[in-house]
Amino acid sequence: MSLQNAIDLIFEGNCILFTGAGASLMAVNIKEENLKTAKQLTDLLYDKCGLQSDNNLSYAVDEYIEQHGEHELIQLLKEQYSVRTISEEQEILGSVDWKRIYTTNYDRVLETAYMKNGKHLTPVTLSDKPYDFKDKKTLAIHLNGYIDRLTPETLNGEFKLSEASYLANDFVNNDWGTLFRQDLKTSDVVFFVGFSLNHDLDLKRVIYATPELIDKCFFIMSDNENATAVRNVKKYGNPILIGLNMFTQMIKEQRKSYVPIAKSVFRPLCFSTPQEITNVPPDIKDKDFYKLLVEGSINYSILQHSVFSPNEFPYYLFREKLESTMNSIENGAKNILITSDLGNGKTLFIKGLSYLLKKLGYNVFEFTKYYATLDRELEEICSKITKPVIIVESYSHHFDILAIIKNLRSTDLVLIVSERSLTNDLVFPKYEEKLESDYHPVDLNVLTEIEMQGLVSLIDKYGLWGRYSTYHNDRKLEFISDPTKCRKNIRLLLLKLLNSPDIISRFSNVISTIQNKRNYYEAIVLLLVSKIFNFNIDLDDLVYALDDEVLNKPSFQKDPVVREFVNFDENRIVVKSAVLAETILSNVMGSRGIVDTLIKICKRLDNRRDDKNIKIILREVISFSNLQRILQKDTSEYKFNILRFFEEIRNMKHCSSNPHYWLQYAIARLSEREYELADNYFNSAYSFAKKLDWFDPYQIDNHYARHLLENEIYNGDKTTAMSQFLKAHKILSNPNDRSKTRHYPFRVAQKYYPFYEMYFSFLSKQDKIIFIHSCKEILNRIEGYMRNTEGYRIRKEVQETKLLLNQIVENNKNIKK
Repeated sequence: MSLQNAIDLIFEGNCILFTGAGASLMAVNIKEENLKTAKQLTDLLYDKCGLQSDNNLSYAVDEYIEQHGEHELIQLLKEQYSVRTISEEQEILGSVDWKRIYTTNYDRVLETAYMKNGKHLTPVTLSDKPYDFKDKKTLAIHLNGYIDRLTPETLNGEFKLSEASYLANDFVNNDWGTLFRQDLKTSDVVFFVGFSLNHDLDLKRVIYATPELIDKCFFIMSDNENATAVRNVKKYGNPILIGLNMFTQMIKEQRKSYVPIAKSVFRPLCFSTPQEITNVPPDIKDKDFYKLLVEGSINYSILQHSVFSPNEFPYYLFREKLESTMNSIENGAKNILITSDLGNGKTLFIKGLSYLLKKLGYNVFEFTKYYATLDRELEEICSKITKPVIIVESYSHHFDILAIIKNLRSTDLVLIVSERSLTNDLVFPKYEEKLESDYHPVDLNVLTEIEMQGLVSLIDKYGLWGRYSTYHNDRKLEFISDPTKCRKNIRLLLLKLLNSPDIISRFSNVISTIQNKRNYYEAIVLLLVSKIFNFNIDLDDLVYALDDEVLNKPSFQKDPVVREFVNFDENRIVVKSAVLAETILSNVMGSRGIVDTLIKICKRLDNRRDDKNIKIILREVISFSNLQRILQKDTSEYKFNILRFFEEIRNMKHCSSNPHYWLQYAIARLSEREYELADNYFNSAYSFAKKLDWFDPYQIDNHYARHLLENEIYNGDKTTAMSQFLKAHKILSNPNDRSKTRHYPFRVAQKYYPFYEMYFSFLSKQDKIIFIHSCKEILNRIEGYMRNTEGYRIRKEVQETKLLLNQIVENNKNIKK
């Protein structure tokens, strides 16, 4: 990119200005002197102390404070950096609209320049939070501190008088540093003016210089800059040896001939918005509700009307928590967390919530897929849209999005996220890290009495009870609420309705008609799997994953068998309900064919493993628990197929050094009680996890604890039993686990009972005391879990563990120290 082209882009408003000391030198302070560089300030401080300068600002500051005190230092700094007048060049810098301004300077040169151009620029420091500012285009981020905020309290905090490397460390670990790295990616051009790598900011600690970044970074340097400085700058961008004067004159001249580009209406690629509410009342057919209940296919025209008038348009089950969630948002809640198990109504709840919010004037954006425009779209939503709402389903896949939102959002943005309950239990602490305020939880797993009556009424109206049709109303309610049957749970009710011989037979016949069309069969497997494993897939992904152009032809989309399973909406594929998909895969399709397809898909996608959308697909497919859900467990091939899957993909580049893969393979071997192999794979998972700063070993730890206990129960002996138990207990009783609502450690602790039955009588008295104390320790943690978890969400396994451990303690209450 040429400098002329780069300057033209300034006028589009999507360029970053980063100023160093050189950009402020021509300004005059209140002592009628030019502002000083860091070196000049160092020399001045040493001179005031009667010492020779060593060019170390930090030492000079310490010496000055020791001789003259903090108040004298503050007075000196305010005299030196309080601006009286600025130059024409500096005024020109303030005449254009920068996307964002970063500066290592203490002064208000840029704020004054903006004011002279009739604009306002808000100074902020690293102590401020991006969250507190709606319009981040009017910010000047002062990395070293701001002279007007210099006090004895800020002198040793946000106001920095130190080396460039120390500043870089503070900046890179700060929310503003994260915002800066996002800006580097999403801005058209980044201009560094009056900037020194040695004295302003050590860039190598802040950014990774990719070729794309180098092309759009311009360093405006003096025309007599030394060759070494120019050489170093080339690592990060284009050195332009024209000085500030020539640069600002070019801005002034090019603006005269610049023709603004017409602004287009904001049409995001990564986000969808609720459809416009139609005034034409829909005619609801029996088949419409059948498609919603059984197939998960939504008629949005009917849905809109049913949300607002459920009695007039009986279609949508209006959950009571919709009203409480709306009230929370209207009363200021900014973070909503929606959880439920698969098939319990998260998506429909969110659709209804979207329409209700839209009616109240909120602008709702639901994330659909990663594109290169993501960062820009998020900034547009966060900074320019009024009453913005962002919805992110399956949030555990999208922590990068939550991190961006954390830095871009302001106090008026509402963030709604959803996740399956078990996944949320695992990753919830990471979600909390992305918040600036409390969250409003919405758990949809249990139907209320009113909701059960509404659901019975809807199923009655459209005659979909099947073999339960003869039940009277009260018996249907009992059937839904029975803890041995549906447990007030939509998913379990749907499984009962779907597992009828008629439905299974129907889909068996449908599948048999395409067994010989291998490409169609594989496509349907992948599409059904995507619904259960919770990842989005479009037609392009499908064609690429299966490497078959036939799938891109109209004949595939129009095939009546294919349409039994999916709907096509432009390039989007709407897979039918997750519960139906689970029923078909686990009851109709053969395990061998499913695993063959998944192996083929994984190997194909390995070539695009760095794509964010592909990473999500691979992570969900390479999951032992997910595979268990879709393979027929009561067949002789089950073990063979599940192990074959992990063996076949082992050498993929995505897997070879991936702790997630080795953990899943270890769990697969553990499930077959192949403890020696499992131990090797756990060690591999730990080894690769240590190389990744971001990887949370929580899952490895808990499965490894289970491995230690099981291996000792089935293969151990009296000499090793206690040492292995203590290893496992140390993991399960980890005091550093911040979440009090994660149940998995207590599920693993059920193994204490078979261990107790096998080894307790052989333990020494001291080891018996330690074992009983360990049981009490887990019981105390279970009490904490139960205090922090709503009653209906307490896992059955936790209650069983509590019962078993209490039994152990009660049976041994006479053991004394």
